[in-house]
Amino acid sequence: EIRNNDLKFDMPVYLDMEDKVVERTGKTQIFKTTKAFLDVMEEANIYSGVYCSTSWAEDYYTPALFAKNALWIADWRDKCQYTGEYGMWQYTEYGSVSGIDANYTDLNICYINYPKLIADSGYNKEPENLIKGDVDANGKITAADARLALRCSAKIETLSSESMLAADVDIDGKVTAADARKILREEEAQNMIDMDQ
Repeated sequence: EIRNNDLKFDMPVYLDMEDKVVERTGKTQIFKTTKAFLDVMEEANIYSGVYCSTSWAEDYYTPALFAKNALWIADWRDKCQYTGEYGMWQYTEYGSVSGIDANYTDLNICYINYPKLIADSGYNKEPENLIKGDVDANGKITAADARLALRCSAKIETLSSESMLAADVDIDGKVTAADARKILREEEAQNMIDMDQ
C-alpha cells in the first residue's frame, strides 16, 4: 500500500497490467481498473502512470488517459512505433550493464524531467494548514480525532488523503491504533495546558 506521507517520489509510480490472465478480463475492465488506480493515486497526491507495450497502449487505452498521467512504453524495436505521447521508452530487454553478467537488462530512455515536473505540479507536498492529529480538520486535536484514527485503523472508516496524513502522526505510512493513542495523549496534554492557564 502506497501512501504519500514521508515517501517523496521523484519519478511516477507506474501500473503494469500486461498479463494473459488480465487480458481475459477484457478491454473495458482493464481500462476501468487502470483508471481507478490513476484516480486513487491522484487523490493521494502521487504522480502516476502506466507501463505497457505499444500494442497494449493501442488496444486497451486511449491517448486521453495519458493527458495528465505518465506513459512508459515498452517497444523493443529500433524505433518506438507508438504514435501517441510518452515520457519513457523501454527500447530493449537485452541490455548490458556493468556488474550484471547476462545481457538481460531492460534499458530505457526518459524524455521528461519527472523530478521537476512532479515538484512544479505540487505533488509530494502536505497541505499547508495540516495539523498532525487533527483528523477531522476542525483546528483542534480531540478524542473525536483519536476515534476517527482508530476506526480507520480497523478499516471501519475511510478517510480522505488529507485526513490520512493528519491521522498518521508517527509518519510511518499507515494509520494504526498507535496513532490513535498518540492523538489521545496529545489531546490530554492540551487539556492539561488549558487547565493550567
